Amino acid sequence: MLRGQTIKSNKPVVEPVLKGRLGSGQLTLKHLVIIWLQQFILMIVAMLIVSWVKNKLDYSVLIGGMIFLIPNMYFALYAFRFKGTHAAREMLLSFYRGEMGKFLLSGVGFAVAFTLVKPLDVLMLFSAYIAFTILQWIQLASIK
Repeated sequence: MLRGQTIKSNKPVVEPVLKGRLGSGQLTLKHLVIIWLQQFILMIVAMLIVSWVKNKLDYSVLIGGMIFLIPNMYFALYAFRFKGTHAAREMLLSFYRGEMGKFLLSGVGFAVAFTLVKPLDVLMLFSAYIAFTILQWIQLASIK
């Protein structure tokens, strides 16, 4: 090989991004960790506040928050592994697989909660799940 010559390859360049930026936007792993910590702290605070009202409400809120948080953490870590135009196919596949895993983890979380947790306040479980979903939308919209 001559000096200055480059080797061309048919393989796409795939750059893992978990150490730095996630995707091509402004969302970084640091942002995700901060969002997850905020959601976890709010989940604990909500659980403590609700526990004064009724005892079974506190773990219903905790379970609803965990059913939301764990699948979303899985999705974010799985889906945003690649960046760059050369990794478009890998990005798309990781988004599909991340969303499928998130869907399955959510379903398993609800199934486990309904079958193993007795007594369970279903209204508080779904209220916590929906509240954390709305909270995440607001948090992601505020990142500039």
